[in-house]
Amino acid sequence: MARESLLIATLVELADNLVDNYDVIDVLTVLSDRCVETIDVDAAGVMLASPGGELQFVASSSESMRVLELFQIQADEGPCVDCYRSGEAIVNYNLNEDDNR
Repeated sequence: MARESLLIATLVELADNLVDNYDVIDVLTVLSDRCVETIDVDAAGVMLASPGGELQFVASSSESMRVLELFQIQADEGPCVDCYRSGEAIVNYNLNEDDNR
């Protein structure tokens, strides 16, 4: 499916899910899955910050991504935590590089 068609289908699917009493986690899981398909990444996950600033795992496109997100929260470090703290995108972060973590 062409990227534009997939994007349109995703927006329609998300709009269909945004009805009375919709489940936010279901909507964010669909969004994670579609990000994988649309932007050609291996996995996607969603973390949200609580009002107190604590990151919480919400949704992911795969079990391995869920585990990665939970490890980042537990260790209080990693690319998602860095992005949240700095407010800057972490692009092409190589998890195989040794950065003394």
